[in-house]
Amino acid sequence: MRLYSSPVFRDNLCHEISLTFPAVTEEEIKGAIGMVEAFKKVAPPRWKGPLTPLESVELQKRVIDGLTIEDSGKFLSHWGNKEWL
Repeated sequence: MRLYSSPVFRDNLCHEISLTFPAVTEEEIKGAIGMVEAFKKVAPPRWKGPLTPLESVELQKRVIDGLTIEDSGKFLSHWGNKEWL
C-alpha cells in the first residue's frame, strides 16, 4: 500500500489522502502508519483514516456536481469546504 499525503489540486479541488496498492517496503508501511496516527490526533472526529480511491472520487464528484458560479476560484476540499481531512 502507498499512502499519498500531499494534496493534489485539480481546478482548485483537493482530494482526501487515499490508499493505493503498488509494491512498497516495510519502511514505507511504517511511515504511512505513523503519518495516519499523527493525522488522527489533529483531524476532525469523523476522520477514521485514508479513503479508498473510489470513496475519494465519489466525494470529489459530489463537490463538482454542486459547484456554482460563486465557487469560481475557491480552493475546496473533497467535502466542498476548507476541511482538508
